[in-house]
Amino acid sequence: MERVIITGVDWSARSRAAADWAAREALLRGLSLRVVHVSPPGGPGADGQWSHDPGPGGPRPDRPGNAVAERVAVDRLESTVAEHVAVDRLESTVAEHVALDRLESTVAERVAAELTDRHPALRAQCLSLTGDPVAALRAVAADAELLVVGLRGEGGRAGVPAGSTAVALTRACERPVVLVPGGRPPGRADAVTVGIDARDPASGAVGLAFEAARSRGVRLHAVHAWALPAQAAERPFPALEEDRATWEDDEVQRLSDALRSWRGKYPEVDVLADVVLLAPEVALAHAAGNSGLVVAGRRSGRTALALLPDAGCPVMVVPV
Repeated sequence: MERVIITGVDWSARSRAAADWAAREALLRGLSLRVVHVSPPGGPGADGQWSHDPGPGGPRPDRPGNAVAERVAVDRLESTVAEHVAVDRLESTVAEHVALDRLESTVAERVAAELTDRHPALRAQCLSLTGDPVAALRAVAADAELLVVGLRGEGGRAGVPAGSTAVALTRACERPVVLVPGGRPPGRADAVTVGIDARDPASGAVGLAFEAARSRGVRLHAVHAWALPAQAAERPFPALEEDRATWEDDEVQRLSDALRSWRGKYPEVDVLADVVLLAPEVALAHAAGNSGLVVAGRRSGRTALALLPDAGCPVMVVPV
């Protein structure tokens, strides 16, 4: 089966920022990109407005698409679904609420056309579905390398760091989910940051973080957040400095042990091992300032969602 990255899109500029990140990631990995738009069962939720100017020569709803858009006509959609998505699994997973959207010109087609205009080497497919967005995206991403979505879609509320679809996918998707922020400058892409519990490391998240750092040629910043022992919190006076130093040394050794085999597997990756006495989301938010990507295991999914307002860069949540 072809290895692909899935990106979910709607009419919002945020989702299209996520799609562009997904396109660049697909090129970096040498994979195809599948652009997916899911309309609610009652019909498209958008009002037909193109919420982001694609620029001169870019595809617009009021004019025909380019050659790429024409190649992904309805018959191409049907063959793509038949070849790459098990329709029977889709129907059972989404309880027969997912169906092909046969609109002559779709959001997915327009976004795919824009991406291939911007990234000529990109191999892009598109798929339009009708149904519950969370169920549909989970189904089509079942065998994907990544599912990439924006933090909030067209129906998102201002001031809410992540929309309900993004949150639900982060908690339930069987594949790694990347949440891409929009509307702010990206963090400096000179590192990949991974949150790691040295006492119980999530191997899936750590492995993907090392691979991401290797493919980008950047440093891996491995952050282990720890807390004082329970007995220290119960004392009526602050912990002695020598006790804190001893506890911290223990945590440093745990992190070193957790990273040893990965350092051997990826000797070309420069690793900064960081042990910090902070809440996990605070520690990762600080570390994300010089990162192009933050990786966290699903066990720390709440941590990933909590750091989103301050991360300023894509956050990958890995099921473990």
